Amino acid sequence: MFTSFHPFPRLPFELRAKIWKLAVEPRTVDVRIVDSVGLDPPATPRLVSSTPLPPLLVSSTPVPTRLVSSTPVPTPLQTCREARSLGLYQQAFPGVSQDGDRRYVWLNFEMDMISIGTSMFTYFKPLQPLIKRLEFEPQWRLLNAEGRVSYVEIDYLCDFVNVM
Repeated sequence: MFTSFHPFPRLPFELRAKIWKLAVEPRTVDVRIVDSVGLDPPATPRLVSSTPLPPLLVSSTPVPTRLVSSTPVPTPLQTCREARSLGLYQQAFPGVSQDGDRRYVWLNFEMDMISIGTSMFTYFKPLQPLIKRLEFEPQWRLLNAEGRVSYVEIDYLCDFVNVM
């Protein structure tokens, strides 16, 4: 099997662009919160957000300080400048990696499933209108005014107006 197709650059741009678009595959992109007490982020983080996050609703819980993702950069973006210039993916969650380099989570909001685990929905408020596919684990809960357990993420889930 061939690993490269040498005549590819000689194909008309329109055909190459269609091929790059067909190379985009749906992914599950993990995005997690890392707390300020130094708990280790999940498997080899690729992004640490420099954007301040909103405070938690419960003060006894450690305050999250950054977002991390272990999802690798999509293959078409690693291939060549032409594939990157087609706008197949958008930069999201801009930040600085642990080694000081600028990093992004690259998303195709039409196809990618954004998996936030047990992270609170409010941390993703800036991207809520763009997110169409969301995966989460409703394990965190708060006490409501009556002292009963309330799964408050249901209230915040309504803010993701484009989730299918």
